[in-house]
Amino acid sequence: MSGTTEDDVFCELEELNFREGWTNGKTYAYTNSKKPFLLEGSQENAIYPKFVPMMLNNRNDASKPYYGFIQLLDLADMYDTETQSINAMVESCLLFLPTTNAIKQAILDGKVPGLLTTNTTVNDSAFFVNCTVTDQSAMQYYLLKYFIPFSSAVISNYPYVGWEEDTSKGGLPTLQTYDVVDTEGKATTITTRMHVTDTGGKLKVQEMDNNGVLQGQAVEVVGEYHYFPFIFDDACVHFIKEVL
Repeated sequence: MSGTTEDDVFCELEELNFREGWTNGKTYAYTNSKKPFLLEGSQENAIYPKFVPMMLNNRNDASKPYYGFIQLLDLADMYDTETQSINAMVESCLLFLPTTNAIKQAILDGKVPGLLTTNTTVNDSAFFVNCTVTDQSAMQYYLLKYFIPFSSAVISNYPYVGWEEDTSKGGLPTLQTYDVVDTEGKATTITTRMHVTDTGGKLKVQEMDNNGVLQGQAVEVVGEYHYFPFIFDDACVHFIKEVL
């Protein structure tokens, strides 16, 4: 970079406003007029603009936070490596994915339907190799609750601390659904829903039934990423401390 000056590599920042203002910080943008010294702010520069292809291509990397979840999808036969897609995920979704250790503990505790294991601790080597699928349909149905399609999500923004949106009335519909047919042949769709809570210092998610009644316990979002989601073209991803 000999011969360059500060004017060649630095540029002015512009503060961005969001509706009535941000609730937990500020955001700035710059105009990329200093090529090649500044990266252009576009998805074209992203290594993986989409979450699902990234997860599939790194499915054997145990250091990734989604490693355990992609192993479950593999055991349930729910993705297609050729098309780089998850079979049931036909649109962008909000995802609350349990950490790998949370998934391992749930498997040990028998909380993942259709799956058995010979492991005795979360630290056992080749943990997922030692798991046997006993009911693939049950396992697939279980995993669908972690996918919340944006087309039916009654929210205006991605969840974060300071989000302050209310999902207590009806919750956020997931892909976990089934139909009940009455004696007259009329079908009613039963949908598992999720309630996301912004406590002001943490985010939590809790399952709801089709009628919006809370089920089980609220599960905390991991705080390592300051409760900010990972945003991709095809998904908004949070990681949670336990299974749902």
